[in-house]
Amino acid sequence: MRALADESRRTVLEALANGEATAGELATLLPIARPGVSRHLRVLREAGLVEVRQQAQQRIWVEVCEPPRRLQVVTRETDESWQQGGGVAPFDQTTEATLATDGGKTTLVIEIHGMPLAKIAPYGAGWQIHAENLATYLAGREPGDTKPRWDELAPAYQELATTIG
Repeated sequence: MRALADESRRTVLEALANGEATAGELATLLPIARPGVSRHLRVLREAGLVEVRQQAQQRIWVEVCEPPRRLQVVTRETDESWQQGGGVAPFDQTTEATLATDGGKTTLVIEIHGMPLAKIAPYGAGWQIHAENLATYLAGREPGDTKPRWDELAPAYQELATTIG
């Protein structure tokens, strides 16, 4: 999308992701003159990424683009990482992450396709620890030591992997 190609416009969108702002407030974030900020806001508005509303004598800008609900990433385990980690041979993997709403809750569903069974235990435990750390961070707390949690989760995921194979 051409509207996102400019660094100044990306900076504006990042700022608006944190809340609405006036053009003057946004101008303080950029190394350009105020008319340049107005041009960037016009490009973003024409692309449907921001909206403007009038409030008294000020124009208030807000981000309107929706975050993606589904993301798919295809990766490949490299020969180098395989040899360093001593795991299974390189494999292609497709990861799908979907945000689903259920009442007032949002659930992150992660599906991984193409992973060898030998990788399920470490990947499953790792993903669960990452998700728990994300929840801890979002709750405003510091994540704890992951080693004890890893030691607890890895055997359970290993057992799960044996039931799949």
